[in-house]
Amino acid sequence: MNERRRHMKTQQMKIIASVMAGMTALAILAGCNTSPNVMQGSEGPAGNMAAFISISNPSLQNNITMERVIHKRVNNILQASAIIKSHSKKTQEFEYRFQWYDADGVEIRDTKTHWVGDRIFGMEEKQLQGIAPNEAANTFRLMIRKPEPLTR
Repeated sequence: MNERRRHMKTQQMKIIASVMAGMTALAILAGCNTSPNVMQGSEGPAGNMAAFISISNPSLQNNITMERVIHKRVNNILQASAIIKSHSKKTQEFEYRFQWYDADGVEIRDTKTHWVGDRIFGMEEKQLQGIAPNEAANTFRLMIRKPEPLTR
């Protein structure tokens, strides 16, 4: 019985090692094809996912970078957070919002999704979070921009 368990454990370790090697290779290939502020991918049958991230303002692009993206499903609803880091000594004001997409890449329109004003202090790391509007969402894009001036 011990021999059988050892054999099963060895097989499991080989599978895990193969999956990890494949994921590492995909991460390296994705890194070669993207800029520092954009991570691309989608959730597929294997649960593989990365975010689409866009910083539209050149000043923000030069001073803010994406450190990592975290995602999970809770009750089959996609939740995402992105860790951003300021490389400036000055406080940066910005607005952000999450756009959600279904498996076909079609945007899921949500009337509750709006731009959220925020700021990041000099050399600070900050986590931005979003929750998909429904279960159909399996990819997302985090949009970051300079604040829009208020109009009356």
